[in-house]
Amino acid sequence: MRFGLVLAVLMAMAGVSHAEDALLFVSPLRVEIAPAKQTAVLTVTNKSSKTKHYRVELTDQQMNADGVTEGVDTFPYSAKNMLRFMPRRLTLEPGQRQVVRVMARRPANLPDGDYHTHLLFEEEQPAISAATSPTAGGFKMDIGAVYGVGIPVIVQQGTLTGKATLTSATYAPAAKPGQADAVTAAFLREGNSEASAYLVLTDASGVQVATPRILRLYREVGNVAISMPLTVKTPQFPLKLTMLTDNTPQATVLAEKNVGK
Repeated sequence: MRFGLVLAVLMAMAGVSHAEDALLFVSPLRVEIAPAKQTAVLTVTNKSSKTKHYRVELTDQQMNADGVTEGVDTFPYSAKNMLRFMPRRLTLEPGQRQVVRVMARRPANLPDGDYHTHLLFEEEQPAISAATSPTAGGFKMDIGAVYGVGIPVIVQQGTLTGKATLTSATYAPAAKPGQADAVTAAFLREGNSEASAYLVLTDASGVQVATPRILRLYREVGNVAISMPLTVKTPQFPLKLTMLTDNTPQATVLAEKNVGK
């Protein structure tokens, strides 16, 4: 899969491709095409100081039981064959922006639920000269790296019933020297669509002891366990994992679990 190049899923989640002179910004960071909608618009900006060329394509990513997405050819809830987009290639001068339009064509009798894929913006490298430093056995060639950004695209159909339940939270001491202790949180996703939440881990004094994170569980997973490494070496126990609807001041608490050592 092309998604397995130097480009990474971390970049896909951030919406930014980071490298020396290879900065690409895509907005929004994810696209949801609601049941009553058929189109969406993204803006792509070349933040680097060089002219860049990008190829645009769709690539499927399926979530596993660790909450990590992996490249696959297809899967039951793929939206790949439902989507069309334009343009398919971009040439962006430094600072230039380009609009990309995405159109959904849902098949007849498509069951309710959501379907997803990723829209991949992959940098096209210029032709590379082989005239580099010679060695005893031939020569060395610096072929550079291929960078890109993948944006989740979700096509929604009918009534959505996705729900996530926090089933347990346990303390996990570091397995090796140099690693951080962590809290392992287990979730059950139910329904016909993805489920999301915002996770905050605090100690007995109310101090955050791990980086808060957005939980997003795709439709293809049921039971998922994720790890939240501690950023504080000596937290005050018990810890508390709070599951919120989102990261706004108006967020509602969905669940809380105390975590002992």
